[in-house]
Amino acid sequence: MTQELATLTTEQEAQATAISSLQVTVGKNTADITTVTKAVADNNKAQTTALAAVKATTDQNTADISTETTARTDGDSALGRRIDSLKVDVDGNTASRDAGIVGNVTNALANFMAFSDQRVTFAVGETKTMAEISEARKTAADATSAVAEQVTTLKATVENDGKTNAAAITRIDKAVTDLESATATSIEQVTASIGQTNANVQTTSQAVADINGKLSAQWGVKVQVEANGVKRIAGIQLGIDATGSSNFLISADTFAVYNPTNNGQELVFAATGGQMFLRSVFIQDGSIDNGKIGNYIQSSNWDGTGNVGWHINKSGYATFNGVTVRGTIYATDGSFKGRVEATSGSFKGTVEATSFIGDVANTGVYPDSSNRSNNAVSTSVAMTYFDSSSSVLNKNAVVESLIYVRGITGAVTSTVQVTIAGNVRTFTYDVPIGGLWFTARHAATGMGGQRIDASIVVSSSNATVAIYAPTITVTRGTGSFS
Repeated sequence: MTQELATLTTEQEAQATAISSLQVTVGKNTADITTVTKAVADNNKAQTTALAAVKATTDQNTADISTETTARTDGDSALGRRIDSLKVDVDGNTASRDAGIVGNVTNALANFMAFSDQRVTFAVGETKTMAEISEARKTAADATSAVAEQVTTLKATVENDGKTNAAAITRIDKAVTDLESATATSIEQVTASIGQTNANVQTTSQAVADINGKLSAQWGVKVQVEANGVKRIAGIQLGIDATGSSNFLISADTFAVYNPTNNGQELVFAATGGQMFLRSVFIQDGSIDNGKIGNYIQSSNWDGTGNVGWHINKSGYATFNGVTVRGTIYATDGSFKGRVEATSGSFKGTVEATSFIGDVANTGVYPDSSNRSNNAVSTSVAMTYFDSSSSVLNKNAVVESLIYVRGITGAVTSTVQVTIAGNVRTFTYDVPIGGLWFTARHAATGMGGQRIDASIVVSSSNATVAIYAPTITVTRGTGSFS
């Protein structure tokens, strides 16, 4: 048994160290216990470290357990760390686990990490096996963002005669957010391999949102096999965005839909080799003279004049007496005589009409604007609307924007001035420490002429000021409100 104690003191630093060791041996058997503790302090920091280790040995067989702990602080940060390790070894066959936690906080960032690695190995002759589970978790946050992430891996391998068989499962989960966006992602991958031949399945889920209205949600599954250097991939992808536009995509050599029955699964249809196969098709009433239309199809009373019956030619020319379409029609040109009726629609060119029944509105979104100064500071957005019509109807206008103000050193006062065609509205806000988000909105009515000028001005002092998504909406119409 040995024990050492040491201290050191100067005008700038003080240290204290203690080391103790216990060891007993009988023949080939040895047992050790060692502890080391140390404390250090100076004008800038304080730190303590403790190490404890126990070990037992018989010939080549060993068992080790150790723990290392550290705590450190200074004027700007604090750190805590602990690492644990355990390992046993018998004739080269091992079982071990390493684990640790680390926490660190500074004036700008706080983060915490935890990890563990659990592993066993075994060897008999030319055969080596290994199984492992590892996990890492991380959290971090600062003044404007936060991250949480976790990675887990399960792995098993067998090596024999220069070949490796392996199976693994990996999962990654991550959540990230800041002042402008938020993203969540989850990925899981399952893999099995023998030498250069492998198969894997990957599932991915992701959701994204930001302050500008961007939204998306994605989910997908990809399956892949690789043999003789050739990869084969199939998969499913499902997604949707902020507009409501969605997609469902399938990549496969064969795609089939089955109907469950009392006698088993009944094939409804299948797509393979670029062709579609339908088990059964219901046509209430139909007559087909040719199995494959290579020239034209027409009614039995078509007389060629265009006055009787109907006709469809392979060139794309068609004649009908009347058509009811419940879907979408695409055309490059056309002419209508009489009345045209629709519930909605859009025109890419010029529309001319004697009169409109209903209201007309137009919206313009301008670029963001920001500024920052330790003195007086302001930022502004100018807007101009020009009516392509010379309509005498009076116009209404609404100007609005998301405003952000944050004092550089503390609370401030901010003024927002919104002007529409000379009509001014002023807002005054007391902005607390940490900043303030708010919406400024102003409206004006009864404006004539084709042009409307508007502006948004944000002013303060010793601050950051910003205008996000400045928008002007102009309407004119004959409707009434009550």
